[in-house]
Amino acid sequence: MTIFIITHQAGFEVDPVIDRLKSLKLPFVRFNQDDGDNISKVGFLRSDSKENIFWTSDNKSVSLTNVGCAWFQQPPPFTGQPDNFEQAVQRNNLIAFLEATFDFLPVKWLNRVANARRAANKVLQLHLAPSVGLAVPNTCISNDPLTVRSFCSKGPSIVKNLNSSWIAQENDAVVSSTKFVQDDYIKDDQAIIFCPLIYQQFIERRYDYRVVILGDATFVSRCDSTLGDPADVRVDNKTGANFYRDKIPPEYIEKLKNLMEILGVDYCSADFIEDRGGKIFFLEMNICGAWWWMDELHGGEILDSFVKYLTTR
Repeated sequence: MTIFIITHQAGFEVDPVIDRLKSLKLPFVRFNQDDGDNISKVGFLRSDSKENIFWTSDNKSVSLTNVGCAWFQQPPPFTGQPDNFEQAVQRNNLIAFLEATFDFLPVKWLNRVANARRAANKVLQLHLAPSVGLAVPNTCISNDPLTVRSFCSKGPSIVKNLNSSWIAQENDAVVSSTKFVQDDYIKDDQAIIFCPLIYQQFIERRYDYRVVILGDATFVSRCDSTLGDPADVRVDNKTGANFYRDKIPPEYIEKLKNLMEILGVDYCSADFIEDRGGKIFFLEMNICGAWWWMDELHGGEILDSFVKYLTTR
């Protein structure tokens, strides 16, 4: 049976997994969800009570009947991005096909597509996290100026995107970092009304944690937050800078696994912070989050876990 990997042409994090599958001579199909001239071929055929579905990319094809395991590595890069009329027609039709047919696959999934899309919603994550015992910072998600001002008037606050921090552009991608709420911004009604954002109480922290869970395997890395930007340790640092292999109290792993179970996902890359008093707060789960830089810290064990998950019935 074939391992079905759902990604896009710039989804480089599947490359080491594919290289390992090739070395093991295991059958796989990488399906790219790109649009434009790079669009892949798909098909739904029904005749005389018989049905078949196929997905073809880079001249490799897989059908509904010969998928053994599926991995939804990342949504297409154009999701939610501005488009012209032709792009809208192409993308809307492609997404309609893919969302339905992926859901038809009665196989072992590494994050079923419908579950991954729902679980990625940060409002839902912040709503559910306390129900499994995870502390979250005081939070306001709004575009109402009075509500936002009232919240931010209680002390230093940070602001970040409600959706992905990565914004795809025609030839590049822009990342939006977490920032402190500035006085000129908080006085501008139209700036606040423009879109709902996540506003949170600023917490002086001593550590940032990245926790990767993949099935039964868990990997934790930690960094000294005082060495990075106070609002976002990623600012002016390369990915993973100052992080090292470490642990987090096991109860947080169990709580995170409970949250994943509620949301129906088997992989996530989650962020926690620890304040100066030792209290640990949950920030978010990245359902399709980066793992490659963590793999370097963990001696290739995350890659091993991906391959084991995809090849074990």
